[in-house]
Amino acid sequence: MKLVILGRDGVLNEPVDGGIRRPGDWRPIAGSLEAVAQMTQSGIRVCVVTHQPLLGSGEMGHDDLFAIHQRMQEAVNQFGGRFDAIAFNPHSEADDRQSGKSALIQDIARRMQIDAGMIPVLGDEWSDIQAARAAATQAVLVRTGYGQATEAEHAEALANVQRVDSLHSFVQAMLP
Repeated sequence: MKLVILGRDGVLNEPVDGGIRRPGDWRPIAGSLEAVAQMTQSGIRVCVVTHQPLLGSGEMGHDDLFAIHQRMQEAVNQFGGRFDAIAFNPHSEADDRQSGKSALIQDIARRMQIDAGMIPVLGDEWSDIQAARAAATQAVLVRTGYGQATEAEHAEALANVQRVDSLHSFVQAMLP
């Protein structure tokens, strides 16, 4: 495995109702930063794909989003990790959520020259799983964030989807 793509809210950090609007709102999920560092130090590239409808609706500016991502990058750097790319879908339309994420996932795979079928994509929401499937990647549901609710609501549709308790548990199972 050479690349892992992560959702942001619910996988790396605690989700916030109404969305994260300021760097101070960004709080990592326990063990997530260490997990990213472990992957980085094992030679695995780590990218983040996130849906940010507050940009599309004008409720948040690019400078605010970049400041949040700077905080995220600095936090993971403290553990010896890094993000090779952070891509975002700014569309505020609900229909664009899955298709926008899947296009970003495909673009990352193409740019990194890695077969999409070899890339695990971790998310906590049903739209994350749909985006990963549409991009022909390996969808993985994490039970952090909204993951438990997603699992309960879509149990049948998730029958062939790998499920893990957290990003940390995914990395522990993946790395020797």
